[in-house]
Amino acid sequence: MSLLVRGVLALMSSAKVPSAVSLGIEVVSVPSFEAPLLRCEFAVLSEVLGDGRAALALDADRFSASDLWFATI
Repeated sequence: MSLLVRGVLALMSSAKVPSAVSLGIEVVSVPSFEAPLLRCEFAVLSEVLGDGRAALALDADRFSASDLWFATI
């Protein structure tokens, strides 16, 4: 289980997820960092990533946590 905070891998241990939730952090849990299981509206990706090129690099209908992480660096 992975924890992404604003698209950045923060935790790999599921034991820490409850404490993140108690801090008001939105938790997105994925079974694999590499599997393209995530989706997001393009407008939201553009707003969050703050750069049109980074948002264009992702397939908004199907991307992995790894894809999202690389789009943020």
